[in-house]
Amino acid sequence: MDTKWKKGRAVCGFAGFALGVSLLLTSLVPIAGNLLSESGRDRLKSALQSDFQETEAFRSYLSEMMGRFIAMGAGGPLNGNYSDYYDVYTEDAILVEAEATAMVQEGGVWYFDGYPVSDYQPSENDRERWKKEAEAWNKVIREDLNLLYSISKDGKVLYSNTEDISQYPTQGYGFLLSFDGRECSATKNGSSIDLYGDGIYREDGEHWNLPGYSNFPAGEEAEGVRVSIAVADQPVLYIKGNYGSQGNQWRCNRLYYLEKNWRERQQSLVVYGALHAGLGLGLLAVWLLLRRDKPLADRAIARFTGHIWFEVKLLLVLGALAVALLPLTEEMRYLVQEVSYAGIWEETVAYQYPWFLRSYLNEVLGQPWAVLLVFWSSWLLTNDLRYGDKPWRHGICGMLTARSLQLPIQKRLSRLAGLMVLTSVSLCAVTLNLLVYYLSFGTLRLDVVWLFLLLPSLLLIAVVLYSVRLRRLWGDLGSLTKQISAIKDGSLTDSLPLPEDSDLRRSMEELCNIQQGMARAVEDQTRSERMKVELVTNVSHDLKTPLTSIISYAELLKQENLEPPAGEYVDILCQKAERLRSMVLDVFEVSKAASGELPVKLEELDLAKLLRQTMADMSEAIEAAPVTLRQVLPEEPVTIVADGDRLYRVFQNLLQNALKYALEGSRVYLTLGIKDGHAEVSVKNTSKTELPDGVDFTARFVRGDESRTDGGSGLGLAIADSFTRACGGDLKVEPVADLFVVTVRFPLFEPGTEA
Repeated sequence: MDTKWKKGRAVCGFAGFALGVSLLLTSLVPIAGNLLSESGRDRLKSALQSDFQETEAFRSYLSEMMGRFIAMGAGGPLNGNYSDYYDVYTEDAILVEAEATAMVQEGGVWYFDGYPVSDYQPSENDRERWKKEAEAWNKVIREDLNLLYSISKDGKVLYSNTEDISQYPTQGYGFLLSFDGRECSATKNGSSIDLYGDGIYREDGEHWNLPGYSNFPAGEEAEGVRVSIAVADQPVLYIKGNYGSQGNQWRCNRLYYLEKNWRERQQSLVVYGALHAGLGLGLLAVWLLLRRDKPLADRAIARFTGHIWFEVKLLLVLGALAVALLPLTEEMRYLVQEVSYAGIWEETVAYQYPWFLRSYLNEVLGQPWAVLLVFWSSWLLTNDLRYGDKPWRHGICGMLTARSLQLPIQKRLSRLAGLMVLTSVSLCAVTLNLLVYYLSFGTLRLDVVWLFLLLPSLLLIAVVLYSVRLRRLWGDLGSLTKQISAIKDGSLTDSLPLPEDSDLRRSMEELCNIQQGMARAVEDQTRSERMKVELVTNVSHDLKTPLTSIISYAELLKQENLEPPAGEYVDILCQKAERLRSMVLDVFEVSKAASGELPVKLEELDLAKLLRQTMADMSEAIEAAPVTLRQVLPEEPVTIVADGDRLYRVFQNLLQNALKYALEGSRVYLTLGIKDGHAEVSVKNTSKTELPDGVDFTARFVRGDESRTDGGSGLGLAIADSFTRACGGDLKVEPVADLFVVTVRFPLFEPGTEA
């Protein structure tokens, strides 16, 4: 239950992080892009206005229309090309546009292509052309009733799209802008509006671009002109039906689209800037609360994406960066052209680089989906590098290096697959470049293009699929090798199953059958050994009771002082009974040690002190033996962990064996030393008889000389080996010609560890 709860918290934490970051990026990135440019800041500022008629777009539109209407009343030109301000061209409008002049008049001064012209006097042809221009323009905009206007000169109405504009502001037209020949005035719902402020015109977007400022007079030509404009409170779309020729025609509707764009920007700002950003921050708060569990989800994603080739993920990141960073704006093209053709790099960069950079960043940040694509592709790659198992090894580079593989055949298969994929990718890249070249500088038939694209693509797909198959093959080879190594190390139960469609499935099944057969053989052998031990244990236990009675009665007979030869028979009977009891006890101890039931009491003890005590207790036997005992024991303590009683019996048996079977007149060596963190006790003697080859002297009932009749049972070394292993040590017998060497090793005790 706790695991499920932890997984649920991890999923919720990652979902909060993913959705929160995505919402914040899609909402804040466009706002950040707008902040980089003046026009963008103006759009944000206008979107924050609660009334469209307070925005700069509204002021610019009405200022422009008032300027055109004053020019129409004064009989002047409409300040150049006006074709961008309506949607449907009439035949007259197209004709006038073709004849439009670049001559404009501002503040009583005539300008041609932006330069002032002294003492310019329009000709009659100019006046006639400008009149046609005004009539064509009036014919277009009068259909748009979002703007009602009246233009008069010296009391005579020249142009108008309403019968009586004096009735406004009423009937949904609350904003009224008027020109009296010198300056303008405006009212909104009957309230007067200050148009001029301090009376000085500035191009800051806050001032109305209207004549009447101290530095922007109307001029003498406009003195008799009167203009009145009424603006609809809620602009609507106007369409003119013309079903007899071409169906519906869209009229000007510029004010409608300005108001619509402002409302959409306002809604977008509210939705993306407030709702999405607030929701994103809330989801990020969820992630912060569950951030300790989120790495569990990250690791799960890394395990999933780890199967994708590292080069593919890297290509995804580079592709996302290319999509986000390669768009070229008109300003960027202009800058590149200036640098390429004019060759004035220093001046161009010095004056235009800041503007160019702002324009470029504005263009990039204006694509939140591209920024989101860059972020998540980069995050996936970073998450793979953080939690994946060396993801760069999974792909073409990993196949070529093959560092994670062990077997030579695995490495050869991996490098072969890597070379095949790399060759196919290179062929596809070259083919694509050739196609781009020929399509750019020549012509190709469609079937040739398909042939160029199809063959390399099919080859690449086939090679990738084959490399995946090879990858499975060298992976299965590794599993098969691990299974063989496990069997070699003694594991007869664990198995590594392969998929049903694996090429090495049959070989793995046969190996598992061998493993199971070996396991059954070992089990049968263990059962046989266990039965043998149980039999010996039971027999030894059953012999102890009658043997005790025999020894007791023999002792009683020995006390009767029988006459020879009966007394001699009783002595022999006592000796043989004692020998039999010793053998039964030895067999019983060996059986318990072999079955793991021998009780041991592990404690710290000084091995050098134990050896000295053993030799002291055996001093009579040592002095009576026809050999000389040489001992080399350190003075400082050699501390080990073992059972003192069992270990005493081990060294007693080893010394008895050496004293009994050593060559008469020779020397027996007993040494204690420290080697590789272990205490080593060595007992060496020269055997009086020739030692046979290939004999395990630690086996039960095994004797060095089968013909000897000295009364030995062949259990001395077996008991020593069993007791040594029961105490955690190791006993090794090394016969070299007639030299018999027994070595006992125990790990040294380290202070601070438990005994």
